[in-house]
Amino acid sequence: MQAEIARNRARGKARSAFSCFSERIVCGGCGDFFGPKLWNSNSKYRRLVWQCNSKYRDRTTPKCQVTHLTEEQIQKAFVDAYNQIIADRERYILALEPVIGMLSDTAALEEEAQTLGERAAGLPAIAGHGSCQRPARTGSTGLPATLR
Repeated sequence: MQAEIARNRARGKARSAFSCFSERIVCGGCGDFFGPKLWNSNSKYRRLVWQCNSKYRDRTTPKCQVTHLTEEQIQKAFVDAYNQIIADRERYILALEPVIGMLSDTAALEEEAQTLGERAAGLPAIAGHGSCQRPARTGSTGLPATLR
């Protein structure tokens, strides 16, 4: 999660969760993301389209020439891509097995957890020496007498 927040901060904008397609469709013309735009919001021709977010961002630079997409086009493209992956799933599984093996290898994490557990086992002995004890609370403020 922290990596995603840092990536968004580096891009200079917050992440939007308007749709499952938000910030997933990349413009082939300029590389910016497509975003949903509402056309004719107050008329009977009202419709939702997806446009490159840099199309009207800055009037000093030439606008992106890539046309808009409709929600139906995006959904159809997603279903077609999903069906293609399902039809050829054995090839995808074989290609992803090394990645799955790498991600499921927890030996290094288990070793680090054991090391931290051993280090944490020594902490109660240190705390018993008085170096980590809280000062006594006195008075109505609940603060030690030295801080009042």
